[in-house]
Amino acid sequence: AGAQLAAHVDDVAREHRVWVQEAGAPRAADTTATGALRPVRVELRAESDFQGVLDFLRALEGGEKLVRVERATLAPAPDE
Repeated sequence: AGAQLAAHVDDVAREHRVWVQEAGAPRAADTTATGALRPVRVELRAESDFQGVLDFLRALEGGEKLVRVERATLAPAPDE
C-alpha cells in the first residue's frame, strides 16, 4: 500500500511542477490505528516554487484518493 501511495503522490507532484527527490515509507511503522482503516504514511522530499507546492498540496487533499497531509516543512533553497 505504501508503494502505491508513493507512486500516486509522485504522479500528482509531476502534474504540479514538483520535483520529487525521495519518496518512501517512514522509518517507523504506524501501529496506533485501530479498526478497519489504517493510515498509510509516506515521507517525501521534493523541490518546487511556492506556487507549485501550494497547487500540489491542494491537489493531494482534494483529489480522487483520500489523502491527508499531516505535516509539511518548507526550507529555502541552498545558496549555490
